[in-house]
Amino acid sequence: GLHHSTAGNASLLIALSPLATAILSRIFLKEKLTFYKVTGSILGLMGVIIIVLFGSGSAGFDLSQGDIYLLLAMLTLSISIIFIRKLSNTLSPFAITVYSTLLGTFLMSPAALVEHAAGLSHFSHSIWLWILLMLAGMVAQGLAGFWWNNGVAVIGAGSASMIMNI
Repeated sequence: GLHHSTAGNASLLIALSPLATAILSRIFLKEKLTFYKVTGSILGLMGVIIIVLFGSGSAGFDLSQGDIYLLLAMLTLSISIIFIRKLSNTLSPFAITVYSTLLGTFLMSPAALVEHAAGLSHFSHSIWLWILLMLAGMVAQGLAGFWWNNGVAVIGAGSASMIMNI
């Protein structure tokens, strides 16, 4: 998406995730949409529309192919939060974190292999860099993922998504 869009558009489109998650959680999980969620979501949506469509300085519709990819990525994020909420009825947040990490690793490995085969990836031979990478992965994916999944399980997908951009 970022090859065909801007970082500004990307951040704004990903910022739509709370709105999309709130709507999807209302449809699929029957979670309550409060006045404040609806008001905040509408204001956020209006801001994103104004900046993405008219922020480039051109007077007109300016939606790129990259913006479409980023919109699909945002919807995928929202759907994953809905899945986390549904899974939390039968699995612990720890199990959800472990399974999602393993599934993500499995699904991303072919893309990493293709990138490596094409000569587009660069590997460091520093053991310290690899140790730092593993520690960062354990903290960022492990702890943060566990805490996020626990929060979704406790307060629901729609409410959790509203604090995502803070």
